[in-house]
Amino acid sequence: MIESIAQRGLDDAKLIWSQVCGYAQEGYPSNAGLGECCVVLRRHSDTVAAFNEAWWDEICRGSRRDQLSFDYTARKLGLRYGHLPGTIADNPLFQRRPHVTERRELATVPPPGERVVRTPALRATPARKTIAFGPLNARPSWGWVGYDMARELSKTYDVILYDADAPAVQCDVLFAIKKRPAERLLDGVERQGSKLVYCPVDVYDATGELQRDAEFLARCAMVLVHCERMLPLLRPHCAQTHFVEHHSRFATHAMAEYQRDGFILWIGAYAYVPYLADWLARHPIDSEVRILTDFDNEKSRRKADQYAAEIGMDIASAAAQRAIAGCRMYQWSERRQGEMMRACRAALDVKLTTLFSQQHKPPTKAQQYIASGIPFAVNADSYSAEYFLARGFELASPLDTERWWSHDYWQETRATGQALRAATALERVGEHYRKLIESL
Repeated sequence: MIESIAQRGLDDAKLIWSQVCGYAQEGYPSNAGLGECCVVLRRHSDTVAAFNEAWWDEICRGSRRDQLSFDYTARKLGLRYGHLPGTIADNPLFQRRPHVTERRELATVPPPGERVVRTPALRATPARKTIAFGPLNARPSWGWVGYDMARELSKTYDVILYDADAPAVQCDVLFAIKKRPAERLLDGVERQGSKLVYCPVDVYDATGELQRDAEFLARCAMVLVHCERMLPLLRPHCAQTHFVEHHSRFATHAMAEYQRDGFILWIGAYAYVPYLADWLARHPIDSEVRILTDFDNEKSRRKADQYAAEIGMDIASAAAQRAIAGCRMYQWSERRQGEMMRACRAALDVKLTTLFSQQHKPPTKAQQYIASGIPFAVNADSYSAEYFLARGFELASPLDTERWWSHDYWQETRATGQALRAATALERVGEHYRKLIESL
């Protein structure tokens, strides 16, 4: 949500980034949650009055987006509070209406190419390195790998965020997340002696694309991948290619309890829904399956139409009807994902491993389910199954519902999940990044 505020220009990006990194350096935990703050009910007391003053002080000194500082201030003062059910959009007690007064002009956000945002110089020393993360974009992988990791590393380094059109970035190490830097930026990085670290998250769809990027990959000081199957494919082009974990951003706060009944959850891009529907038609599951996906994403719908045509499936009305193959579909949001993960009986995924992109897909969905204690099943030839098997846990097959839905498998999942939560905590993953940075 914080990165969304900056990306949508709801407040000054520099101010937001400075405030968030300041909180991180004070030890405020990552993904601690944000209140919606549209409606706040307060019992007037000395404690609440002190909170009001402290919160207002944060708003005056930092971003005017009050939800940014609400939870931080409450935690700092030890204030206990609860949440109203749902959101302002679905709570029957409230109706959302536009402001009556004229809308205040938003703070100016620097145009593309000029938005270089530096952390505050808290605890800065002459030896403190400058790390650049970018290019800024609205893709989920940016929030996961870019924004979150940049914030975590701001505890140790001065961190800069850069846009795709940035003409130059002064830094010691430049991280390129998903998208390679523009040639003039890359030339500038090399001229100033900076190190380039490339993170091609879900970038390549065929081995030929690796050869196409061979010259660029050779210019990288380091390449970081989130799938171990990519290591032997990339190391011939860049010897310093390493595997790093996604941190457990979407794991539920509490581990799931065992449920004998309930729905099965599938989460993923709408582009891959035809493959799921085709698999379910050939392998019916004796339980309700609910699909959480981005069917309002035009690009994803186009890909879904293409993939559906390839397998002879008609999905022309699926998005409008919000249903396919007898399964109800729900529009993805981070909040709804958390709600459905807490409510589901189990979860599944089906990887079409004849596709290069699916064969080399990071195990992030599997990790978020297992770290939440949710019994998860996937086909055995997927990388997710390989990843967990190499770490001593055999994931269930969606064809073996007896094991998948058993109490014993839930217990195994829970035990594995507890260890995984520790191994993929943002702070733990951040420490791995620091070691790799220092090795440069």
